[in-house]
Amino acid sequence: MKKKHTLLFSFLLLCINLTTVTFAQKYTNITNEQEKWSNHYLVQRKANSSFERTKLGKNYTVEQLKEHLLQNISNLSDTDNSLELFSQNQSPVGQHFTFQQLYKDIPIYGGKIRVHVNRKGTIVSIFETTFPSKVLESIPISKSEQQDLIHKISTKYINKNNLITKNTILNLIWFFEKKNQATLAAKIKASSKLANAFGEHMINSAGNLLFFRDLRTYYHAHKHNSSCVSKQKTAQIEAKSRVKAEALVFMPDPITSSGKQYGLNGQYIDSEDADRPELNAERVAVEIDVKFSGNQYLLENDYVKIIDFAPPFIPVVRPTTPSFKYTRSESGFEDVNAYYHINTFRAYVQGLQQGERSFESIVNERIDIDTHAENGEDRSFYNFANVHRISFGEGGIDDAEDADVIIHEYGHAMSNTACFNCNFGFQRKAIDEALGDYFATSYSRNIKEYNWEKMFSWDGHNVFFEGRNLDNNKRYPDDVDSSTWHLTGEIWGATLMDVWEELGREVTDMLVLASLYSYSTNISMIDAANILLIMDQELWDGKNNGILRNILAARGLVPYSVYAGQAQTVCIGDAITLGDPSVYKYFNANVYWSPGISLNDSTLATPTATPDRPTEYVLTVVDNATQTSYQDQVFIDAKYCFDTEPTEFRIINTDRFMKGRGNLIVEIPDGEDVTTTIQMFNAMGQLVFDGTSTANNRIEISGEGLNAGLYIVYVKVGEQEDVFKVVKTR
Repeated sequence: MKKKHTLLFSFLLLCINLTTVTFAQKYTNITNEQEKWSNHYLVQRKANSSFERTKLGKNYTVEQLKEHLLQNISNLSDTDNSLELFSQNQSPVGQHFTFQQLYKDIPIYGGKIRVHVNRKGTIVSIFETTFPSKVLESIPISKSEQQDLIHKISTKYINKNNLITKNTILNLIWFFEKKNQATLAAKIKASSKLANAFGEHMINSAGNLLFFRDLRTYYHAHKHNSSCVSKQKTAQIEAKSRVKAEALVFMPDPITSSGKQYGLNGQYIDSEDADRPELNAERVAVEIDVKFSGNQYLLENDYVKIIDFAPPFIPVVRPTTPSFKYTRSESGFEDVNAYYHINTFRAYVQGLQQGERSFESIVNERIDIDTHAENGEDRSFYNFANVHRISFGEGGIDDAEDADVIIHEYGHAMSNTACFNCNFGFQRKAIDEALGDYFATSYSRNIKEYNWEKMFSWDGHNVFFEGRNLDNNKRYPDDVDSSTWHLTGEIWGATLMDVWEELGREVTDMLVLASLYSYSTNISMIDAANILLIMDQELWDGKNNGILRNILAARGLVPYSVYAGQAQTVCIGDAITLGDPSVYKYFNANVYWSPGISLNDSTLATPTATPDRPTEYVLTVVDNATQTSYQDQVFIDAKYCFDTEPTEFRIINTDRFMKGRGNLIVEIPDGEDVTTTIQMFNAMGQLVFDGTSTANNRIEISGEGLNAGLYIVYVKVGEQEDVFKVVKTR
């Protein structure tokens, strides 16, 4: 049985925590300040930058790419600058490189360049955070003295702050304390016993903390505190040790599956993890692949392992029969629930295919899961320290009971696998939270639509946690909240769900998964939007760009893509639809068409036109937020269409001619192989039209340029003559 904290004990634990977070809070303040100036100082090159779309050729080398960057990025012009390959990985859309900026062979902290080269050897995106080396001091010490310095700094700091030295990484770096001020510092990557924080500590020569970067990624703000990835392979489990087992899980959570509300009639509540009949009734029988070893069945495979690595230390369930059927009051329920959902989602991602391209590489490393961690607090996080790990908290509703929390944290793991250690910068963190929210919502919504927009449907939206909402009207940059990247992320998360509704789950998932590889540190949501468009170009030759652009535009992320329609020829009197009905669903703009005389409504995004003459229609779209106007035109050539040949000698279309909307048409019956002469006079007897024809049984007389008034038309066909009166009113 799993022991739950009583409310009193939780309150005492909260009080204890509040007395020990000074160290971590100091880190947070420094982090925000450093991010503020680093974002201000950032030089980013977008997808349409002058030296992107450069064709390197399929047989390019990394050295050629480095040389290209050194020659084209102004901050790297000093000859003492160099680049070091930090990570390289392959995706379905090409190769992705991260380069570290060095000055005199010492890394500049935060100096990174992320480059995407597509399968044709063309650079399609470059994002850089580089620093001007002209403000850096010369190095006064030798290589050996550098090592002595970093040892001196780190030893004092590690002992003073009670850091955990296992797997500690030490480096000498350049660190920009201010916009134009940098110094030599030691970077210590380690855990702190005091603050329970794992991350990077930047220490100056005096042993003082300059900056701390928390390398854990939380699924929501903590309530008490405001490579190259290692290719370590797990031992392969022999085929005979893999077996099937029965299990019970939530699908995806008891609120969604039941279609009920938390606390409805006193039901559907956590009750300190007690076995409530209405909640246990929402368990679903599933089959899982497990490992059989030593007469025990283990929640473990090549990709996921349930393990107990953090307090409270609750042993992982290891039954002696292939059955993992637990009630929610038993610790094994969270173990198997997390195991099932991560494996199911991982298998889905691995199965996604676009032509010969797959997404297997993004989830091909093992991740360790502790479903009872964080000393029972209401928080969960992902971190990487030689191995991928997810810790699920038990405060409030156990986080591992909600598939939204489970897939959200796994989303962080996928993001870090695609672009290692690049979740840095306020908007970049907001984007990463949005990615986790999106993957979780996409996964859960595919199971059941009910309340799909409520992110953390079971864990949140209750007395414990307000949750998040992915069906909102948030817009960039108006709704960027500098105090919280979690709520700011709702902009990008809701945008991706708009795309999901238009393009479907698989297409949108593949667009987002492919985008992960091109992300970099400090990117903005505008950058993420442009990357999404690039991925559509790379995967589907831009097939969805019109839809994507207008969804993104409605959120303020790109300009509108205004499309009036395709030029065509129609018969006079026929109705056609202008514009593109598939791309205006998410417009946050006013629409105007002109001329409106032949339209059913000139303010519709896709009006019906009934042109009675050749017409160029002009579409104007005005963004409501910025009042920016966008225009496009389409020419519709309207012609007279007749199903039969003329049977009598006459003039038709006089009504349109009278209104200035069309031409007179003189019809000559078949079999009259003679010359036709037509003359038209105005009321003053002046000749305004004079023509002959021998080859047409219908002759048009244009009214263009004629004044309003009475006109006499004289027609002679062979020996036959006739006179007609017509009127033009405008």
